[in-house]
Amino acid sequence: KKPVEALSNYRLAGAMDADLAMRLQKKVIELQLATDETGAASASLESYLKNKEITDSERAWAMGQQAQILIDRADFLPAQSLLAEALRLELDPVVRGEINYRIGYSAWKTGDNEEAERCMRLGQR
Repeated sequence: KKPVEALSNYRLAGAMDADLAMRLQKKVIELQLATDETGAASASLESYLKNKEITDSERAWAMGQQAQILIDRADFLPAQSLLAEALRLELDPVVRGEINYRIGYSAWKTGDNEEAERCMRLGQR
């Protein structure tokens, strides 16, 4: 109940203040994902990615989240494309490891075991 309540409050606060809305949008997306509102989260992520003011790291985060939604739907090739772009944008080694893990998982699910192993090894570093 609490995530649903928080989500409602974030949306209300964002509607009242446009500057605050952008900062809260990531929280809204995280709560949508936590409450299994993947359709709404996907739409929110698309909107988030259209914002020209987000940093490369924020863009990579959103792409990773969108890719995870695709992975959960077994739509691996578009997910891999998003993750490759996210990897290009992200500098943080921990986040790069998470992205490589997702790329490796997607490669494994599509039968590319060599790529899966390579990416999983990179994800462990």
